[in-house]
Amino acid sequence: MHLFWPFQLFFCLPLCTAEQRMTNIQHIVLFSQANILLYTAACLIRDAHTGSR
Repeated sequence: MHLFWPFQLFFCLPLCTAEQRMTNIQHIVLFSQANILLYTAACLIRDAHTGSR
């Protein structure tokens, strides 16, 4: 579920000022990258566990 919340922020961007919008975009990019890294790490850990059985 946490993977989708940046998109909710994205839809709220038009309501913000330009300065807030840039900050939000930077946050969305950072959180998206963090989510991708966490997801990849979780998959690698899961694969390592299933492969060792």
